[in-house]
Formats: sequence, C-alpha cells, structure tokens
Amino acid sequence: MNRTSTSSMILGHRTIVTIALVFVAIVGFGVLSQRSSTKDAVAQPTALGRLAYDRTDFASGGFGYISVATSNSDGTGTEVLAGGGVPPIYNNNPSWNSSGTKIVYETDNELWVMNADGSGKANLTITALPTAEHNPSWSPADKIAYERDGQIWTMNSNGTAQAAFAAITQPSPAAPAYSPDGTMLAFQSGGNVWVINSDGTNESRVTFNNDTNSGPAWSPDGTKIIFARAGTGISVVQIDGTNEIPLTNNGEDSSPSWSNDATKIAFVRRGTTVNGIYTMDAVGGNQLRVLADNPLNPGRSEHNNPAWQPVVLQPNTVVISGRIARNGESLAGVTVNLTGSETSTATTNALGEFNFGNLPSGGSYTVTPTIANHIFTPARKIFSGVIANRIADFAAGQTCSMPGCKVNGKVVFERGSDLYIANADGTDVTLLTTGGINVDAAFSPDGNKVLFRSNRDGNFEIYRINFDGTGIQRLTNVAGFDEYPVYSPDGARIAFTSDRDGNVEIYTMNADGSNQLRLTKNAGVDDEPTFSADGTKIAFARPNDATGRTAIYTMNAVDGSNVTQVSFPSTAVAIYDGFPSFSPDGTKLLFRRYNSGPFTSEFYIANSDGSNPVTMGLSGFIYKPSFSPDGTRIIYTRLFGLSTYNVESLPIAGGNATIMVTNGHNVDWQPVQPATRRGPFDFDGDGKADVAVFRPSEGIWYILRSSDLSLMQTTFALTGDVPVPSDLDGDSKTDIAIYRPSNGDFWSISTINGQQINYHLGKPGDIPLPSDIDGDSRADYVVYRPSNGHWYRISSTTGALSDIWFGATDDKPVIGDFDGDGQADPAIYRPSDGNWWWLSSADGVQRATRWGIAEDIPSPADFDGDGKTDFAVFRPSTASGTSSIAAQARSRSFRLDQMEISRFRQTTTAMVGLMLRFTVRPMAFGICCIQPPVLPDSAGASRQMFPCQTPLFNSRSGNPLSVPVARGIGWATNRSA
Repeated sequence: MNRTSTSSMILGHRTIVTIALVFVAIVGFGVLSQRSSTKDAVAQPTALGRLAYDRTDFASGGFGYISVATSNSDGTGTEVLAGGGVPPIYNNNPSWNSSGTKIVYETDNELWVMNADGSGKANLTITALPTAEHNPSWSPADKIAYERDGQIWTMNSNGTAQAAFAAITQPSPAAPAYSPDGTMLAFQSGGNVWVINSDGTNESRVTFNNDTNSGPAWSPDGTKIIFARAGTGISVVQIDGTNEIPLTNNGEDSSPSWSNDATKIAFVRRGTTVNGIYTMDAVGGNQLRVLADNPLNPGRSEHNNPAWQPVVLQPNTVVISGRIARNGESLAGVTVNLTGSETSTATTNALGEFNFGNLPSGGSYTVTPTIANHIFTPARKIFSGVIANRIADFAAGQTCSMPGCKVNGKVVFERGSDLYIANADGTDVTLLTTGGINVDAAFSPDGNKVLFRSNRDGNFEIYRINFDGTGIQRLTNVAGFDEYPVYSPDGARIAFTSDRDGNVEIYTMNADGSNQLRLTKNAGVDDEPTFSADGTKIAFARPNDATGRTAIYTMNAVDGSNVTQVSFPSTAVAIYDGFPSFSPDGTKLLFRRYNSGPFTSEFYIANSDGSNPVTMGLSGFIYKPSFSPDGTRIIYTRLFGLSTYNVESLPIAGGNATIMVTNGHNVDWQPVQPATRRGPFDFDGDGKADVAVFRPSEGIWYILRSSDLSLMQTTFALTGDVPVPSDLDGDSKTDIAIYRPSNGDFWSISTINGQQINYHLGKPGDIPLPSDIDGDSRADYVVYRPSNGHWYRISSTTGALSDIWFGATDDKPVIGDFDGDGQADPAIYRPSDGNWWWLSSADGVQRATRWGIAEDIPSPADFDGDGKTDFAVFRPSTASGTSSIAAQARSRSFRLDQMEISRFRQTTTAMVGLMLRFTVRPMAFGICCIQPPVLPDSAGASRQMFPCQTPLFNSRSGNPLSVPVARGIGWATNRSA
C-alpha cells in the first residue's frame, strides 16, 4: 500500500518526544483524545467499508500531531482511534487485517495494533532506538510486512517471528503490500514497482516508465496494481507490467487504496487548492473529495494514507454502485430502488453515492432513483445477465419549487381558429381572441401576456395580447409567414421563424417588435425555437440529412453562432426530432421524436446538452411537448382519430397521464410568480429591512424605519430578556419580541393591534430561535435545549407542540432557509471540523458543507439575495489582526473587514455609529450595509443604512451546545416540553 511517511517528515525520531512535551506545555496546544467520535450523518453504503487514514493537525508554529482515524466512505462519521498527543506524538500508516476487525499502524517509529473501534492497543515491535519500523501491510494469512532499517521485514500478527525478507534483491525496498490472497508481495525500489512471491521466489519488475513510481496497492482480484506515478497521477497496470492506464491527471496524487468490492479507489491529492483524501470509481470517474485538508492557520490539517476496511463479500456475487449529481454537485438523500433478481433500497450518502452489494451473479436488475421535486436522466438503468460489477450514474434535475420559481397557472390553447384560456383542470374556458386564424400561443415569463400568430390582417404575423384579452398589438409586418413565437426567460426578447427572406429561418426581436434580427442562414427549414432557461441559447429543429429528416440543434441566442447538433435520430428509418423545450432549471431538454413509418411519436428527455436521451414511455400521435412552469409535469397534445385533439399532462416522476382540456391543442402553461415573502427585520412592512438596536441595560428598542427614516423608540424588556424579533402574528411585519430565560416565556407586541402576546415554551437554559418552520408566513415559537439536544416548537398554524433531535456535542444551533423553499431549516455549525449540517424542509434530507474553523461564530444570512440563506461566519481575529465576516454564497466568498467598518463609522452620525458598533460583536441581530445616498454625516457625506436580511450575530447561539445528529428524522408531536 502506498504510504506517506509523515512521521519522519514532521518529527524525525522518537528522541524528540521530550522536546515535544516541553513545546506543548509552552504553547498550550490542545491534545486530541485517544478516541472521539461524531454521529453518522448519512447512512454508510452496505458494500463499502470505512476508510482508515492518518490526520496531521498543526500547531501555530508548524509543529504537527498525527492521529489515526476512520470515516464512512463519504467522509462522515469520523472517529479518532489513536489520537496524536504527548506521547505518542504521531500515529499513522494504518492497514486493516483481512476481516476488517483490526488495524496495524505506526506509532513513534514502532508498530502497534488495535481493534477497529480503537480499543485493545498493543505494541508489536518493541525495538530499541535507533531501530524504526514503518509502513505495515497485513496479509490474509495474518502476517505483517513492514519496513525496518532499509529492508522489508515480516512478522506474525502478534509480533512474533520478526525476520528480514532477505529474498528481495532490489536496493532499499519500501512500501510493502500483500496481494489479496497473500501469495505475493508488491514493493517499490529504485523508482519502480516490483512483485515477489511470498516464499521469496520470482522477483519481477512491474513498471517500465521513466517516472518515479511508488506506493503499490492491489486490485481485489489480484490481477492489477495501482500506484502513484510522479508527474502523472494514479495509474493501474497488470501485474505482468502490461496495459498501464492513467486514472488521474494530477501529478501529485498518491497513496491509492482499492476497496475490496472493487468499486472504489481512495487516494491523496496534493498540489491543488482543494487537497485532501479523494475517492473515485475503479475506472477513474467521479473523483470526489471526502476529507478536506485545511490549509489555513489556525486549524491547519492534512489527511494521508487512506486504507479501505475489508467487508464480507459472498462468493459469486456482484456490486451495482453509482453516483447521483445535480449540476455536477453531489445529491444526498436520494432513495434508490433496486428491483429484479433482488429487491433492495439504498439512500445516497453525502457524495451522492449508493451501493448494492452481494447481488447474485447472472441476475437482472433495474435501478431507479427517486426524490421529491427532481427528475433523473436516465429515469432508470436496466442491467441484464450481470456477471461483473456495474456502475449506474444518474444526472438529476430539480423541478421548480423554490421562491422565485414559477408555479402553474392557467393554460392557453387552440380551439378552431381562436385561442382560449382555461384553468389547468379544463374549467372556466374563456375566449381570448377573435377574427382570423389565431395559433402558436406562448405566455410571457410573467404570465401577463400571450404571443401568437394570426392572419387577421391578411398575412400571418406575430401579435401580442394581454392575458385578459385587451391591448392587442401587432409586432411584425412583413411579407411572408411569421410563426412559432416564444419569449426569452427575461421577457426582453422574442424568437420566431419567418420565410420573409425566401427560406424559413429563425429571427429574434425586442419584446415590442423592434430590432428584428435574423440568426440562421441555412438551406433547410429552421423552426420551432425555444430559449434555454438562462436565455443564452436557442434550441430548434433543423434537417440533418438530404432527406429532410430533422434533429435538435442549439445556437447562441445573441447572434446565432456556435450551432451544435444535440439529438441524433436513427438514419435507418425516417425519424424526425422536433419541438424542443428546456426544463425550468435548465438541466433537461425535452423533445418529440416522430417515426413516419408507423406514424407514431414518442417524447424523450435528455440532459441539456442532449446526452442520455431517455423515452418517457408515451406513444401515439402526440406533439408539441413542454414543461410545466414548476417543472413537475409535461404538457402536450394528443390526436384521436382524424380531427379530435386533447391536451394532456404527465408527471415527470412517473404516473398516468391526465386530460386537461378536451377539444384543444397546441397548449402553453401560464407561469405565475408566487407572492414575495417578507424578509426579517421589516418592522414597518415596506419590504425593506430596518436598522434596529436593542439596549439590554434599559430594555429599549431603537428602530430606524426605512419607509420614512423616522426613529421609533419602544421600551419592552426586563433585565436578562433576550431580543427575538420575528413576525409572530403573520402580518408581514416584524414584531418586537423577547424571550425570558428565567421562566421560558415569549413576549411580543403585535403590529396588527398593539396587543402584548405571551407564549410559554421551554425552561431556564433553553435557547430561543423563533422561525417559520411550517411555511405559513408566521414565525413558530422554537427553542433549543442543550441539556438533551432537542429542538421544541409550537406551530403557528396548529398550536401543536413538537420536537426534533438534531446535532452533536459542542455544535452551535442556527436556523435559516438554506434550501430556499420558504420554510426555516434547523441547522448546526460544528466548530470541531468547520462543517454546517442542516435539515432541508424541502425534501427532509440532511446536507452538509464545510465553511469555517473552530473559533468562528456562525452568522448565516442571504448575502447574495437568491432567497436562500448562505453559510457565513464571523471571525473575531485573523492573521492581519482584524476581524472579518466570511460568507459562502453560491460558491463565492467575500469578507467585510472590521477595518472598513471602523473607517465608515468615524464619518457617520452618532446614532448610525452606535448601530455599526454592534456589527463586530456577537450581540446584535443585524449588520448594517452601506448603500448611498440618504443620511448626511458629520463630514457632509451621504450614506444610507440597511441591515442584511437575517441576523448575522446572535448571542443566543454563541455558546457551545450539545446536539446529536441523526438521519431520517422529523418533528415528533405531542411531546412534553
């Protein structure tokens, strides 16, 4: 197994132990315990063992302690088994026995053994200085090979029969690794990988390239060796030296280890900005970081030497495993169903991975993922006669269910020669147009206007009409036919087709009909345009061969450049692809495939680039499919007989089609914008957050109303009360509210009628976190109880009491709408590893992200205005001696330094200066943002002050708490608080 000898790199030799003791006493560096753990956050795949590895934690002077730890295959559920401290200084290079029950590892240049849970530690070598043992490898025959004094040695697993492996003739052999059956030993020497039989015969060279090759590890079937090739990355080669294949392309990748089910390889990545331990598929795909190095002080750490725990595998079985990603990001919590020769269910872990192991070889299996508000490409994968491990990866697309997304409104359709509006269930049919032939209807993005083509003025032109039938306007006026109009997502442009120049081409124009621009210049017919969700591309149908058969193409929406074919119908029969439609989230492309032989059509759904097209299971004479505004259904027309049409819809997730409108066709679904939810700290209800300060010493609230800049002052609190401003009465205005820790009472002043409202929830020691958990636009009464790790809440809708158990020891509870669905999500910040865990109210899945270090104060807020709470921390001190706020918003980060705040504060009025002083202390409930102009300061400059959308600093959650984390949990009702 490939090993990184961090012991010699950091500490050198056991003779420095005494020096280290003195050093630790001076700097006061915290010592890791011999065994600590966190709760598993996501279920571990059953066919994968845990990863053992060593972790180096650096002190401020660069001095490091090394611990042996294990984690689930996705990096969760970490347990420190042998903590680096005083002594031992370091523990590293773990290797499992064949049953996965014991670990041999290196401790201060000697070899020790322990059980898989860290118990039963024992020294195996007990050699005198200066002898040193390194890099152990455990064989199935309970032998251990290791390095000693420039040679390979072996011993029994109990430390007896220690002897040099004298049969090796190569100089300075290192990094021994037993084959899975124990009959061979691989090692490195002279920059190459070698193998030798365990009986000392048949020493042979495996690698023959010109680079330095190190750290061999075996494939589970014993036919291949993986190793680190300097300057290239991880490579795999047959044990006879043939067929070397690179798996990674980062030259500093090292320390590969193969899982014993043959599905995964773990390795160490260095030389990038995202270093740590990674895993990948056995063929090099899905390279994902599972354990992240922290390059910054304080808290700098590195992870090395991963080793997979063997698990029990039945003979004559196979594994089906895979990963599910959305826009390239891992999707955790997806339910994956396996049917066929075996039936089982798995749930994706934090890396989006799942694994079905010990499946009978030769069986047939279907893998189908499912989770709320998502669609998958492909929808399922079918494997027949499986005799080897198979990979089943899926790309997920999210249907629109978040604030800012559209919901389904009415439908517009053709009947006869006119357009009609109806409810989605076919009721309340209303005539929209009269006069001439009116067809090709398409709603505007705001749902208030309808585009269509009509010959009412003698020629087919593009028109626009208000949703209520008023304000009809002609947008084109040229010879020829203009048709298939469609709005861009921002409503600023319209794409359409026209034969005005002698051939049917695609044009765009402004929404008012101006600036008409031809995009395509093709001998064939280009038609049926549609914009991508971000408005940068147009998909359309174009002939792809001399017979006129069509395929789907895309091009840049601005100038028609970069024309790319994205669908590839069979040329063996007369197949025509057409009517493309992008999903609301932009990840999927829907289109019709028409077979002119049997005169039938099917709908296909693919990734947005056309890859992985999968049929939706519909057939017949069906046409013009499109997504519903919320992305959960498709809508289309079906022809019955010669002239009878119905409008139907089909759930994306599967199910039966339903008839929406009878005697109608060419339908479009109205997008409707949901009502905007008010942000926090809007005391006057104008839709903007107000600057506010609570003065504990006097119980006085100061509120600067953004609507008229008047200052409101209210006395409402006793000594010891905690401010908890929230919209508790549901009028879209923030109420002045306090929590009284002495007796567990909430008190608030309703902005509806000025009445004082009291609710009792909790007891002394509880931490108040009122928030809208149930999404009814009223904050629920919520407290967190450190004594038992439970969150309690009283629903503002039902008044019922419920509780939830979420977190781990020393976690800090926070709350915010992290998934953007309009409901608050319980969350914790874990200072020990800088991870945030939150329970999504959208799908009930736990998710995590790493952002912060131990000393940081969690300060979540919606910094980028996308309707989702961003992960942010306040760092009281940095290397430059300043304080700063660091936020992670849509994979971006930014800082607001105390230095900048101080400079601004010096030029502001006294009242605003008072408010700004709170921005660098974990005491207030808002942070002021600078937006010119309004308030004149003492220097004559103008400033306008508004706080950010959610509290950045919260003294209520600033203390270390004890909250365990569990998966698959929900609010339990009828509990006593």
